[in-house]
Amino acid sequence: MIVAPHTIPVRHNSRLYGPDEEFEIDRAGYERIANHLDVIDDSDAKSFDKMTAPELKEYAVKISLDLGEATTKPDILAKIKAAVGEGNDD
Repeated sequence: MIVAPHTIPVRHNSRLYGPDEEFEIDRAGYERIANHLDVIDDSDAKSFDKMTAPELKEYAVKISLDLGEATTKPDILAKIKAAVGEGNDD
């Protein structure tokens, strides 16, 4: 996936990347520093809409997203899409 740091520099593979400087990272690397990155291109990732509720909950935990009282797939999906800046197409 292609990502860029939000506002602070991020070190990846012994290189420091500044804000808005794009670089490629694998899913595991992304999940370690997801809170500091904007996703530019994630075309190989499974669509949130195709994920099950348990998969969505697991993803929320990985990105440290508090789902609050969201328990249904549509509610969880809406929270995740809002957190990652993806518009709701429904």
